[in-house]
Amino acid sequence: MGDLLLESELVTSSRLEEALLQQSASGKRLGELLVELGAIDDFDLARVLSGRLGVLLADLRRDAPEDDAIALIPESLARSHVAIPVSKTDTGLRVAMSDPQDDIATKELSDAAGMPVVRMIAPPSDIRRAIDKSYRALAGVGRHVDAFLAAEAITARVVDDTDAAADAPNGVAFPEKILDWRVIGVARVSAANGPGTLRVIVGNPTAVTAARSGDTNPWPDGSMISHYNWAASNNPETDAVLGAGVSVAPGAFNAFTLMQRSGAQYAADGNWAYGVWPTTDLTPPAAADPQFDRACVSCHTSSVPQRDMVFSHMAEFPPMMMPTALGAR
Repeated sequence: MGDLLLESELVTSSRLEEALLQQSASGKRLGELLVELGAIDDFDLARVLSGRLGVLLADLRRDAPEDDAIALIPESLARSHVAIPVSKTDTGLRVAMSDPQDDIATKELSDAAGMPVVRMIAPPSDIRRAIDKSYRALAGVGRHVDAFLAAEAITARVVDDTDAAADAPNGVAFPEKILDWRVIGVARVSAANGPGTLRVIVGNPTAVTAARSGDTNPWPDGSMISHYNWAASNNPETDAVLGAGVSVAPGAFNAFTLMQRSGAQYAADGNWAYGVWPTTDLTPPAAADPQFDRACVSCHTSSVPQRDMVFSHMAEFPPMMMPTALGAR
């Protein structure tokens, strides 16, 4: 190792001799001592070791680990072995390690990921920094999911306890089979005086089949489309990594809305009826205001008649999630 570093002109002979003297007393590795003494940059050391060991060099200062790779290895295991998953390939999971010769660590990482590990090398300081950033960002995504599941739980509690929430004042019923509905889109609506709202858009089987096949102009009768609405917020963990104010996250749950289509019943209103339940316990608007939906009718019929009164754009899904894979419901 010493000769290789001298040949590469990365250290001087005097600094190498100093490190060798300390090695006999400390028992530390030569490269580790050279970095501690300031004789060599840890990235240069990793580059030399990469060539000597025949493993790839991971440049974590330039390339961030991929989220789907990070999700395969628990943070505690990554920290204990000073190793971080970088990417998935056809041959296995690429993992940047401070010591790619550690066979025990390699086996534990492979067992956790459920696939072979392709060893790479990176400086320990770079790995620890990447662990801090990558797992903090992943935790932020997890909180988004938790917020959505919390809203689902609110709906589930009402449906389980009462079979359905109370009808809206105009007679639109809360959908009894809402827990069987599927996601067909997402949206963010900004506001001039605030962050706006985040929306997850779900549909009943009729709407799902139409949305995923593109048969939405017009939507078929019987389609029911609902929005789970949250106040938009920021994710401080993601902002800490990517920059202040760039992230968006769900805040407080603020409404559940419904559109249902029937040309026979609602022809005068553009074939759609509208319902809203604006609280976490899904209480509809006051019964004293049965015309609460007039603003919805007016807005949709005047703004998007060319889209069959529907503002929302549907999301693209993988072929395996197209209607033929949904099964009859």
